[in-house]
Amino acid sequence: MQTLNRKIKVAICDDNLPFLEGLGAFVESDERFEVVAKFSSGEELLKYNKLHSVELLLLDVEMPGMNGVQAAKLLNFEYPRIKIIAITMYQDKVYLTQLIESGFLGFVNKTDVSDELFDTIEKIISGELCFPESIN
Repeated sequence: MQTLNRKIKVAICDDNLPFLEGLGAFVESDERFEVVAKFSSGEELLKYNKLHSVELLLLDVEMPGMNGVQAAKLLNFEYPRIKIIAITMYQDKVYLTQLIESGFLGFVNKTDVSDELFDTIEKIISGELCFPESIN
């Protein structure tokens, strides 16, 4: 991963509050990252008045109300420089073309976060897309 003199600013959006808190702690356990905001819905995320400062967004795909795909489409239009990674348990409901068209650059299954998240982030920051072959 590129060496920076500052931490990468990360936001996380997930409707499962225990997972949201755990993911935030896990991301901050790596000194390269600072979690600047956590949200429990797509609507809450889009109301955040400091989105311009977010560099990386970990976004749950399946949420009640505005789902992650809808939120990503809106964010990608307004803030195209934010790197968005899909986080979900429902890999069978996710379609690669839908994710890419919505602005996601990568995907991590919630069950694989501890093993794959930082590797996925590194690839995305270096300019690669990072989706598992198992996604349709």
